Amino acid sequence: MDKKDAKEKLKEMEEAVLKIKFYPIAVSYEDKEKAKKRLKKLYKKGNSTDRQLIVYLLHNLLCGAQEFKLFHSIPYFQAKGVEPKNIQMKIYRSIFNYYTSIEGALEVIKFLGELGGVEAAKLLTYHFTRYSQQESESNHVLRNAIIEALGECEDAYALRALLDYAKYVGEPTIHFVYSALEKWNERVKKIKNKKERKELQEALEELLSKEPSSGGGSHYG
Repeated sequence: MDKKDAKEKLKEMEEAVLKIKFYPIAVSYEDKEKAKKRLKKLYKKGNSTDRQLIVYLLHNLLCGAQEFKLFHSIPYFQAKGVEPKNIQMKIYRSIFNYYTSIEGALEVIKFLGELGGVEAAKLLTYHFTRYSQQESESNHVLRNAIIEALGECEDAYALRALLDYAKYVGEPTIHFVYSALEKWNERVKKIKNKKERKELQEALEELLSKEPSSGGGSHYG
């Protein structure tokens, strides 16, 4: 692929992510769904660089969660040094963009599970780690959604992460972990590397044969 093709592909990715970002006010449901289908196609057919770019763009949307506790008001933007003429637009975007509310973050998380590759799985574990740093209702919801998304991923990295989480997380997260691990019962048989498949299958069977416990602590909720 030459530089021109790569640039055009990146532009296509960025435009698709913007469709998700600007839903539901500036973008229709149908156009948002079309954009997701386009991103999934680019992810599945692309190379590692393509997949990393898509995940990077989705990561930027998920980072909107860091401001969930804030109210985007005139004083807020004044304190940030935003020019008065730009404050109203800043507030509008904060209110109406999809990624600034929890349902928008949830859709991106679920979409990463649908993408299913190692890049998507790694981004999910990255955000699970950050959401585990503070206790709040929104962080509980986002963590549980990530666990469910890892249960949908096709890459063995997701299974390894879930097996690790099962050792240490507490109530009620542990039940979401077990539910996600159960989804791997059949999928684990599709892991190509024979040694890895045997190792993970044995670990999965051993874990699922036990009742969920509170693990090593309850700091994850």
